[in-house]
Formats: sequence, structure tokens, C-alpha cells
Amino acid sequence: MILTLLAGIAIAASVFATVLFAGFRAFGARGRLRLAYIGILVLSLAGMACISAGMVRLAAPIGLGLILTGAIALILEVWSRKIFAGIAMIFGLVLILGLPFPPA
Repeated sequence: MILTLLAGIAIAASVFATVLFAGFRAFGARGRLRLAYIGILVLSLAGMACISAGMVRLAAPIGLGLILTGAIALILEVWSRKIFAGIAMIFGLVLILGLPFPPA
């Protein structure tokens, strides 16, 4: 029980940091990398909205979009900043698996 709670807190904190970094990179990057970070920003916020509203069916396509935009940013980004694209991809996987939602 406590490990589930701590894992949820760790995922939420890392996703929040990724949203802040994606917002920063959306203004600082150029070209396709900028578009990838705008996608990560919008889809992360939509994923968090799905979690808070309990929209299980809408979370899976958003998670898939996060995995795709995270993969694009992972390919285009320099080494020191790849961690945030990886976190976005992990959040997408969490949404696809439905981990934030209680079992039906």
C-alpha cells in the first residue's frame, strides 16, 4: 500500500517537472524539437486532466500520443535532456496501462 502511494507521488512529481521543462523547451527549442515539446506539454496536461476526471477510455490514446512525441523528442534532444522525454514516455505507458485508475 505504501509503495503504491510512493510510486504515485514519484510519477506525479516527475510528470510535473516534465511539464515545466516541456513548457520551457517549447519556447527555447526550434523546428521539430519545438513541436515535439509542445505535443508533450499539451498531452501531459490532457493526461493529468483525464486522471482527475476519471476518463479511462480517453487516457489510452493520449498515452499513445505521449509515447510517440516522447520518442521524437528522445531522438532529437541532446544527451543531458533526454531524461524528460523518457519520463513523458513512461507517463504515456502508465496512461495506456490504466495504472492511475482504480480497478473496475
